[in-house]
Amino acid sequence: MGAQNSLLVIHPPREAWRLKVRVLRTWIVPSFGNHEVANSMEIVLVDGDSNKIQATVKKQLINRFKESIIEGQTYRMSYFSVVPNQGNYRAAEHEFKLVFLNHTTVIPVPDDDIPKTCFSFCPFDELLKMTEDYVYLVDVISLLTSVGEEKEYVKDAKVMKMIVLELSSKELTIRCALFGEYVDEVHRFLGSGYMEQSVVVIQLAKVKFFRGQVGLQNIMHATRLFFNPDLSEVVDFKNSMIDQGINGTQPLFIANEGKGVSLEDDFMRLTRRCTIDELHDKEEGSFVVFGFVRSIVDEGPWWYSACVCGKSIQPQCGAYYCDFCQHYVTNVTPRYRIKIAVEDDNDMVYLCYSIAKLLTY
Repeated sequence: MGAQNSLLVIHPPREAWRLKVRVLRTWIVPSFGNHEVANSMEIVLVDGDSNKIQATVKKQLINRFKESIIEGQTYRMSYFSVVPNQGNYRAAEHEFKLVFLNHTTVIPVPDDDIPKTCFSFCPFDELLKMTEDYVYLVDVISLLTSVGEEKEYVKDAKVMKMIVLELSSKELTIRCALFGEYVDEVHRFLGSGYMEQSVVVIQLAKVKFFRGQVGLQNIMHATRLFFNPDLSEVVDFKNSMIDQGINGTQPLFIANEGKGVSLEDDFMRLTRRCTIDELHDKEEGSFVVFGFVRSIVDEGPWWYSACVCGKSIQPQCGAYYCDFCQHYVTNVTPRYRIKIAVEDDNDMVYLCYSIAKLLTY
């Protein structure tokens, strides 16, 4: 096959790349409108120098490559399309991404010096400096210090489970929200009987900036959780805690206020309450205001055009351009809104809803 190329040198438009790589991670991305149908197969590859790159198998070729690409296996691969690495869920920091072609070849080879695990841990102090969502997925290693109560919310007419973990590293703390099947993984770990603080490794987590705070959350099918894994990185992490005088043997805090608490009830219970008049003196944030709907204001359009990202867009020269996505879009959907007047004992405020669901109490 010839000499293998380093992942660092890959660039377009050349397609005749020859690689010797290990498959670190694979997952199927479901179609947006139908989660039963696969949209793509995503792969993270690593070479012998621990360089990583993301690869995509489009839905037309998934059946051809799905069974022949196994997580953890080493392969010789050749012939790819090379495209810019874009989007808000980039699994590797490489400038480019590989796309499998009809004539891409994949040949298994024996294990060699290519690392079997290759984490790119992001320090908590760097995460906490972020002021917006991060486009790259990150790996983190930390102490698991507490597990919140399980909550539920409705998404696409389905009830989704959610749980929040508190993670600590070098006296810094970050919360991580887990959804769906990842909640079951946490419960299986807790049911194992190990109730002291443990080391958790999270691979391919999304960094979210929400209500002025940095947090983590899983990406369905892509994120992976490890509790007390047998890894040299975990040994090094525990030794660093000892050097800092941090006690890693205190009991793990687990909230036991009951399961099945809805996010709506949780929001009403925990969010600060104020009057309409007090809103004028508040900084930007979330508040609960109790009042009466006095009227629906009949002014302005009752719907607007939106990009798939949810942002409002306006026609420009016969086409639509999304400032948030920074490109022209053809998939435009209407979103509906109403403006209502809400009154309490002393004042009135106007609220604009861009969703059809209003909660009344």
